[in-house]
Amino acid sequence: MLQLLQWLLFGHVHKWKTVRDVPLTELDDRGREVVTGRRYVQQCEYCGKVIKRDFN
Repeated sequence: MLQLLQWLLFGHVHKWKTVRDVPLTELDDRGREVVTGRRYVQQCEYCGKVIKRDFN
């Protein structure tokens, strides 16, 4: 029921699939790369919109 209401209001409900999973890195005091989180590149299966989400 909720999906039907969202479809009527917005045209479609995004269904995301992960295209790429990349580690986020920063340089520490000694110049070494340290992994601080993950970046997920996701694409909607219906409209093809691509987004990037960062998780620390």
